[in-house]
Amino acid sequence: MLKDRGNVAIIAVTVLVVGTLMGAALVAGRAGDLLRTGGRGPLVGNPAPDFSLSTPEGELVTLTGFRGHPVMLNFWATWCSPCVAELPLIQERYLANRPELVVLAVNACETPGLVSDFAADMDLELPILLDEDCSVGDRDYRVTGYPTSVFIDADGVIRSVYIGSMTASTLDKNLRLIGIAP
Repeated sequence: MLKDRGNVAIIAVTVLVVGTLMGAALVAGRAGDLLRTGGRGPLVGNPAPDFSLSTPEGELVTLTGFRGHPVMLNFWATWCSPCVAELPLIQERYLANRPELVVLAVNACETPGLVSDFAADMDLELPILLDEDCSVGDRDYRVTGYPTSVFIDADGVIRSVYIGSMTASTLDKNLRLIGIAP
């Protein structure tokens, strides 16, 4: 019986500690960040991790090359129907706001040929980058689902991370956070 009471006490203390930490995070306005990043720490408010990835045509693109411009990273895949559904909306905002807004559509773990054919079929004019081994998405940006969009201000600081397909109003709200008034 004492062993059961000990287990109950351990569980109660664990729940109390976790609740206190989440409450503190909520008060600090960081609970959403912790949840969005799978509890591995917030990205929002931190400098965007730099990376270099190739386009399907073989051109190397580095994120820091766009410093001074607001950047939207969109992590997506051709097999992801919510990704495919939101790409025309993202392209519309990109075309309406370039050259001020930079959009980099980062494809996850697919071959250059597949991605090129897909982009041609969709008439995409977005810059597409290949994260062929998913290392940038998984390691640097902690992508846990597709699509995931990361909104980076002109100073290179992440202002928002959105997981899931965006409506026009959601996209516009996040673009405003990085200084783009759609």
